[in-house]
Amino acid sequence: MKKVNIERCEQKQGFTLVEIMVVAGISMILVAGIISATVSLQRDFKAQNSINEMQQNVRAAMDIISRDLRTAGYGLDDDASASLTDWITWIGGFDSNPKIIEGGTGPDTVYVAGAFAEPIGYSLGALELGDTVIVMDRGGDQVNTSDKKVIVIGHLETARVISNAGNTLTISTHPTDNVGLAYSFEAGAPVEVVSVITYQVVNNPSLYPYGPHLQRIDSTTEFPYDWQRMAAGNIENMQITADGTAIDIEIQGRSARPEYLYTDPNTGDHYRRYRLSTTIRRRN
Repeated sequence: MKKVNIERCEQKQGFTLVEIMVVAGISMILVAGIISATVSLQRDFKAQNSINEMQQNVRAAMDIISRDLRTAGYGLDDDASASLTDWITWIGGFDSNPKIIEGGTGPDTVYVAGAFAEPIGYSLGALELGDTVIVMDRGGDQVNTSDKKVIVIGHLETARVISNAGNTLTISTHPTDNVGLAYSFEAGAPVEVVSVITYQVVNNPSLYPYGPHLQRIDSTTEFPYDWQRMAAGNIENMQITADGTAIDIEIQGRSARPEYLYTDPNTGDHYRRYRLSTTIRRRN
C-alpha cells in the first residue's frame, strides 16, 4: 500500500478584538476630525459670505446717496429773491439743500431736492421770453400744483406749475408771483420735475424685511408697500454733515444674521458691523 502524505495547512490567524477596537477608535477620531473641519470650513464660508454681503450693502448705500447729494440743487433757482422754502412748500422748513435732521447717536434723516429723473416731456414749439404756457409732446399728468409743481425747463430755468390741462402747462418762473420766462428756448426743450428725495434708516422687526435698512423715498413716486422704498438692506446708522459744498457721509451696516461664536466689542451682540465714510462735493 502506498503511503499518502497529507500536508498540513498552516492555520491563518485573524484580527484580535483589541486590534479591531483600536482601528475603530482611530477611524472614529479621523472621521470626527474630518466632520469638525468640514463644519468649521462651512461656518467660516458662511461668515465670509455674510461679511461680503454686508460690505456690498454699505457700498451700495454710499453710492446711491452720494449720487443724489452730488446732484442736490440741480433745477432749483438760486435767486436770492426766491428762497428754497418758497419753492419746496410740501416739506416743512426746507431752508437748506440738503436738509439734514440730526438723529444724535442714532441715524440722521436727509432731504435732497433736485431734478433726478428723466424729462417728463419736451416742448413742441419754441419758447420766447415772457411766455407762461408750455405745450409738451406728451401729457402733463406727472405734475400737479402741490408736491410735483416745481419743474426745470431746458436744463436752465426753474418754474412752478400753476395749472395743467393735458399736455399744456401754465407756469410761472417765480415761486409766489406770476412771472414769465426769463430765457428763450428752441423747440424740444426738456421739461424735468424737481422732487425731494428722503433718506432714512428704518428698523421695524414686525415688517418685512424685518431688520434695519436704508429707505429712499421720492416725493414724485408712490409705492403701495413700505419695503419697495428700500435702497439697501441691513443699514443701521447714517450720519451726514454739510459744510458749504462739502458733505461728509458715514454709513454703518451690520451682518444679516448673528454669529453666536462672535461678540461685537461695542454692543455685546453677535452681529458683525462695517462702517464706511467719505466726503463729496455738491455740483450745484
